[in-house]
Amino acid sequence: MAALQSNLAGLDFALDAITAWETHWSLRDDRLTCRHCGSSQGRWQSRQPFQHRRGCDGELFADEMPWASVPGWQG
Repeated sequence: MAALQSNLAGLDFALDAITAWETHWSLRDDRLTCRHCGSSQGRWQSRQPFQHRRGCDGELFADEMPWASVPGWQG
């Protein structure tokens, strides 16, 4: 029973992380887009800091290197 509760807690944590990530980002094919300013970055640019548009509200809260947060990303 304890193992099941531990697994469920881990799943809840993972779902919370995905939800938080999706608050800031949209991933479609090989492009990552900021949901706040619409700026995007291709997969080939994944080792570079993400460049938001000037005045983007999401820049303060979002990851500088968002590709590193994509589950399974091997960049």
